[in-house]
Amino acid sequence: MTCVFADPSREPALERAMPADAVPGSTIPEDSEAEILLRDGTWAWAQVIGQRKDRHDRWCVGIRWYASPAVGGREGWSLYAPRLTRRPPLTRAAVSAGRPAATPPYPDPSRTAAPGRSTRRGRTQLGRTPAPPT
Repeated sequence: MTCVFADPSREPALERAMPADAVPGSTIPEDSEAEILLRDGTWAWAQVIGQRKDRHDRWCVGIRWYASPAVGGREGWSLYAPRLTRRPPLTRAAVSAGRPAATPPYPDPSRTAAPGRSTRRGRTQLGRTPAPPT
């Protein structure tokens, strides 16, 4: 029986981030799902636990992954590489939950009248009420 936990091919293909490179106070906690490419060419489910920038101004991601169902999870920080990370597409509910509610659209006052018609009411272009006919 081989120990899957120590198998280097079951490690993420992402480059490890150095703890000493972390910028204090730059960590953004996160709790989302992703798939990461392992060194053996397979994809494994992972939990993204955070993001941060390092002192070289590179984005790093904290991930918790499971080498196999029989083995417990491992976690660590890696340099972010979009080609080695797949995230599920955002659903409509997730997109709207991530930003404030949209304000209702108000009509543009310059476009409320039909084309070729003025939006001004009650006065002539000279600004005076026309005189009664004589």
